[in-house]
Amino acid sequence: MSKDLSVGMSLEEHFTVGEADSAVNLGSGSLRVFGTPAMIAYVEQTSRTLIEPTLPEAHTSVGTEMKMTHLAPTPIGCDIKVRAVISKINGRMIEFKAQVWDPIELIGEAEHTRVIIEIDRFMTRVNKKTSSNPTS
Repeated sequence: MSKDLSVGMSLEEHFTVGEADSAVNLGSGSLRVFGTPAMIAYVEQTSRTLIEPTLPEAHTSVGTEMKMTHLAPTPIGCDIKVRAVISKINGRMIEFKAQVWDPIELIGEAEHTRVIIEIDRFMTRVNKKTSSNPTS
């Protein structure tokens, strides 16, 4: 889709785990620790940010698949880093491998897939569903 995308491209981003990221806040657990749904969101964000500048105008990417392993707990207020690497490109489908670290250890590993889409075409499909849904 974009000649500027290549296998091996990577991005590392840093975040601070906040209350909104806690398992108890997200409903994924009962403890005030970094929740898996938030970890997934940070992997998606980093992967999207990596490829977004290379996409043609009026295109973006959407996540379609995620395999996440949450390896260790991380407290609220802790800084984390997420590193995403493009592992495969198949037309519009981009696959990533990612790791998530806190200052002490590796806390997560992921395989993630994103698909490059044309925004107007995608939103036309969304809007058709909205207009045909009597409860919206």
